[in-house]
Amino acid sequence: MSVLVWDQLAAGNWLSRRRQSATTAVEALLGCARAQNVTARSGILFGESPLTSADGLLSMLKSAARRTFSVGLRERAGWSPTLTCPQGPPSGSEGAALGVVMSSVNSMLHLGLNLHGAGGHSAAWRWPGTNPSAFFDIEHYVRAAKVAERGLLDAVFLADTPAINFDITHQPPLNGLEPTLVLAVIARETQRIGLIATASTTYNEPYNLARRFQSLDVISRGRVAWNAVTTSSPATVANFGGREVGRADRYRRAEDFVETVRALWLSWSDEMIIADQAAGVYADQSQFRLLDPDTNSFGIPGH
Repeated sequence: MSVLVWDQLAAGNWLSRRRQSATTAVEALLGCARAQNVTARSGILFGESPLTSADGLLSMLKSAARRTFSVGLRERAGWSPTLTCPQGPPSGSEGAALGVVMSSVNSMLHLGLNLHGAGGHSAAWRWPGTNPSAFFDIEHYVRAAKVAERGLLDAVFLADTPAINFDITHQPPLNGLEPTLVLAVIARETQRIGLIATASTTYNEPYNLARRFQSLDVISRGRVAWNAVTTSSPATVANFGGREVGRADRYRRAEDFVETVRALWLSWSDEMIIADQAAGVYADQSQFRLLDPDTNSFGIPGH
């Protein structure tokens, strides 16, 4: 199971380097698409922009590369869409303008779908034919995930804010249902696409969260990743009794939290289950990798 820890303030120079690298990769793919005269078979509505060509899609991706980065999921999911351009990007002035200096490209771009309700735009719910209540319609999430899987995307992603932290007079919430429950349903309706859910380390407990994600990982047969975040929005703080946690304490807790969750995931060794029906032996109890409650920050053994 993969864990993504996103610290928007501390990412700094690392993210800047990833942005530059991602932008260069998308520029190379854009040149590849132009060289091969790739066009989309039909228009695709992605966010607010209808895309009718490879140039349109890759232009959007180039913009996204400036502010996002991707996470690799478990290789056993067997999901690796690749765009190959054996002839390389265009040469001459166009290639130079794109900043592409390589003679051939065989690159992999990981694509995912952010599962908002009616859409990321505040007025998306007003678009003709859109379900204004999509944010709490499980069929909407399942349909979107199936389309993403058919389109060979790597993963679907669910953000989570356990509070309504903006005025909903003129727009619905982006997400309403608990992410791991939504992804459990999607897991039963899909075969390969990765499933990424957001969960906070600030107002959860390691054992409960580890159990939820491990269960989802088993249900989906290894397609799950956890987007680990900290929480500071006033609306969310209020929903958890008003116990505000300072930034330094939030990130200290987050580091210990992620380490504890990973240890809990590893507490059952591969050799533990014997399941010998004839001998009546189910497991080797000595293979339990229990945590030391005296040394971990949360004082739990992890039975």
